[in-house]
Amino acid sequence: MIKRIFHLLDKYFEPSIIVSFTFLLFSFIFAEIILRPFGISLAWSGEAARYLFVWIVYLGISYAIRDGRHIRVLSLVKLFPIKVQLFLNLFSNLVFLSYQGIVFFYAIKITEKSYRLGQLAPAMEIPLAVLYSCLIMSAFLSIIRLSYNIKLDFKNLFSKKDSSSIENVKHKVIT
Repeated sequence: MIKRIFHLLDKYFEPSIIVSFTFLLFSFIFAEIILRPFGISLAWSGEAARYLFVWIVYLGISYAIRDGRHIRVLSLVKLFPIKVQLFLNLFSNLVFLSYQGIVFFYAIKITEKSYRLGQLAPAMEIPLAVLYSCLIMSAFLSIIRLSYNIKLDFKNLFSKKDSSSIENVKHKVIT
């Protein structure tokens, strides 16, 4: 049961939030456009749309890591033998994990400081810590995703498989 819940969260958590936030973002912008000719303006809609966009972008980072679609240049890496490619993929993920660890650490500090100072969004008057917390969530989810990828990288790199099965691993891991 718990494994099934984790599987569902793994599969649908980020996409569900991203799709919901995108729908809200477009709804707020659409409402603003429709109401503009009538001289009605929702002061908070533009700000809400910007904050939702920031959340969408940062949640998209961990979602891209999960699917192996994060930005990287592979043209040079693909020239090397498969074991070297697997090692470079492992190294890349370790560097990215370190970076996300640093982001997570400083995101906590920034969010805590913003909350402590009582900073509020100008139009919506919600704590800016709500906006900054997307950094914490994104880094945390990215660390989880990268840790899992690194575990798979170690398994693939140090396994005693024949070259045909390594080719299948190469296709899943590198491309």
